[in-house]
Amino acid sequence: MPTFMEMLRERERQGFSICVGLDSDVQKIPLTFRRERLSGTQQIAFNLALIEYLINQVGAFKLNGAFYAHSEDGDHALCRTIEIIHDLNAKIPVILDVKRADIGNTNNGYVVEAFERYRADAVTVNPYFGGESLDPFLVHKDKGIIILCRTSNPGAAEMQDRPTLITLSELNEFFPGGYPANYQEELGWQVVDMDHILIPYYQIVALLVSRRWNKNKNCALVVGGTAKEALRRVRILVGDEIPLLVPGVGKQGGTVEDVMKNGLDSKGGGVIINSSRDIIFASEGEDNVGPTALVKLTELNDKVGRYRPVFPI
Repeated sequence: MPTFMEMLRERERQGFSICVGLDSDVQKIPLTFRRERLSGTQQIAFNLALIEYLINQVGAFKLNGAFYAHSEDGDHALCRTIEIIHDLNAKIPVILDVKRADIGNTNNGYVVEAFERYRADAVTVNPYFGGESLDPFLVHKDKGIIILCRTSNPGAAEMQDRPTLITLSELNEFFPGGYPANYQEELGWQVVDMDHILIPYYQIVALLVSRRWNKNKNCALVVGGTAKEALRRVRILVGDEIPLLVPGVGKQGGTVEDVMKNGLDSKGGGVIINSSRDIIFASEGEDNVGPTALVKLTELNDKVGRYRPVFPI
């Protein structure tokens, strides 16, 4: 069985870089699927109608656990949806979006939840507790560990852009040969004195992941499409090793053009754009959910293709 990263890269090689978020809000699902009020059954039926049409043109599927907490049987709907995807095409990666974070012992339970209970191929996690606490996730070489870096929400800058003091000796641990001279200007670093530099917090996360935590080559970063300058700077810092999962394109204001211009690695890949509402709730009717979603996904794939370099990745 291929690893999450192998599946992701293979889908990208085939020209499919869109991650469809199955954020199946029970309040928005068309009435035709509501056979049982507030039951997970309607979510399964709705998701199946989408998956059957989209599965051959997606880069991945992502399920946000929060949207399965509003129905009486949402947990079953979440499990069953992932099972359906695996049954239809075991090479389509499935991301469980739960943004887990806790001390290491507690994270052991979250690992069981993500990879054994739900059988996801990847999971989103929060870096705030440090690399040691993420070890229970990071040791799973075949799984994807997708770490929040610079999110797409309007209030992200309050914490994530905050200048953080780092000593020159700490910085040299990330860059044993010394960091490039243009980084201060390119990345927005502020020199305090000869021994201290201020760096945005999200960039420290990017450095920690790419230089320390990615020992098993199974890490990715979440960087919002609404923050194109942060996207560009993260790509500079992490190079070609780390793929970027990019939310915030579409209704939140990010554009495919900005993402592709700022997020691609040197090989012309390494970016997977997440789209949820714009695809799964595109239909205004009740009988054409799958076909309408496929039209939207195809349009998005075509947009991505226009900005992708012609050489193979």
